[in-house]
Amino acid sequence: LRALAQHMHDVGVATYQAAGPYPSSTPHPALTFGKLPPNPPAAVALNHYNTDPEFLERDTPLMFVQLRWRAATLLGVNDLVDDGNAALTTYIPARWPGGVHVLWMVRTTSSVPPAVEDGNGRFERPDNYEIRLNPGD
Repeated sequence: LRALAQHMHDVGVATYQAAGPYPSSTPHPALTFGKLPPNPPAAVALNHYNTDPEFLERDTPLMFVQLRWRAATLLGVNDLVDDGNAALTTYIPARWPGGVHVLWMVRTTSSVPPAVEDGNGRFERPDNYEIRLNPGD
């Protein structure tokens, strides 16, 4: 997950800091693991589900992740979701930070507008992705 977080930072769809609190303003949504932070308003939470990567294909495990995006406005969160998908979806093998070899990453499901409002009147939308890995390469 850290490799994906750094990749999202590198392609400009999130601001990732491995340690320490985020400043009140970031150039891109602040990326966290687990729950969305109370601040800054623009944020994305990264989670994996189905606990561990699927290892039925030992050579090329499949990982399932969810990105929960948040922004101050409905249009803002829709833009974050669309920009994230455009930057992250790929069918071209690549190496991510830390040497993680990704065969492909594709969005499998996305919530449809309207997004859900949080307790502070900000809007949230989740996206789910599959990531096919090739750890032996």
